[in-house]
Amino acid sequence: MHHVAVIESWALVRYKKAPINMQIKRFFNHLSQPETTAIIYMVLSSMFAALFAFFGKVGVEELPFALLLFLRFFIPLVLVVPIFFFMGVFKKFHELHNVGLQLLRSFVEVICQYCFFAYLIHGTLLHATLFWSSAPLFMPIFYRWFHGYRSDRANLMAIMIGLIGVICIIKPDKGIFDPYSILGVMVAITSALSQILNGFNREKHSNEENLIYFFTFTSIISFLPLGLYAIIFLPESLRFKTSMALQQFSVWIPLIAISVTTILIQTFRGIAFKRVKPLYLGPLFYLAIPFSGLIEYWMYGVSPDFLSVVGSLLIILSSFIKRDMKPVGGSAQEKQAP
Repeated sequence: MHHVAVIESWALVRYKKAPINMQIKRFFNHLSQPETTAIIYMVLSSMFAALFAFFGKVGVEELPFALLLFLRFFIPLVLVVPIFFFMGVFKKFHELHNVGLQLLRSFVEVICQYCFFAYLIHGTLLHATLFWSSAPLFMPIFYRWFHGYRSDRANLMAIMIGLIGVICIIKPDKGIFDPYSILGVMVAITSALSQILNGFNREKHSNEENLIYFFTFTSIISFLPLGLYAIIFLPESLRFKTSMALQQFSVWIPLIAISVTTILIQTFRGIAFKRVKPLYLGPLFYLAIPFSGLIEYWMYGVSPDFLSVVGSLLIILSSFIKRDMKPVGGSAQEKQAP
């Protein structure tokens, strides 16, 4: 009887543990789904986007933003080239293809970053991040233009809830609608176009190839206005001040931080866009806004008010609305869309 009782108790324990094991297995299976991994990488990307904006705000106070913008692309290129060389990435570059689209995306991104850093000089960190993260508002327009089909209702609902959250945070007044806000709107429009083009490139190249193309072309494109600025507009006193600033270790800290966060943002978005089209990940861009609010609180002691908290919660809610995520490649119905 004792042995029977032991066997029965052991069987009961096995029965109780089985559902737990199944739940754990289902959890990890869910994490391995393309849609789930894409969301995780986009959340990480938004976190580092907020850090990038913070270090950009610090750096733009120390250096001319044309030089800062060039270094923002060139330093990551210097960092990734030796790593990719040892990984054997350059062996795949014997045939250059899709160069035109890569060049267009790089050109659009340089314009976006020029507008972003120009706004950082005159605006707040939170508002700059707001404009940069508002790309989802314009993504459906570009997707309709390029692909010929509309966003689904759930995705549009997520975008609109995120927009309401944005309005709660910024509480529009005459300050947000100053002339420099035109730069902010340009940031949102060019960022949306850049991410759509980025999604196209991810379908044709590996993540490493895209990073090489991106940092090479953006470094070249951003160097041209920097050279003209240094030769024509930069006075001798400011040249001396800039050269002295570059000799200070404290100036290189935000530069390296900008470069590292740039690499991480592009890498995480690249992995996400390999799995799900950028349009359906758009609302996750909004998460950079509450992250920037937290950074401002930690670094500058700026406490969020009630509306800012409500707005942040709405933004987070918009990110969790269940949408019809379209894996890269799309459905047959999409491909037949006019």
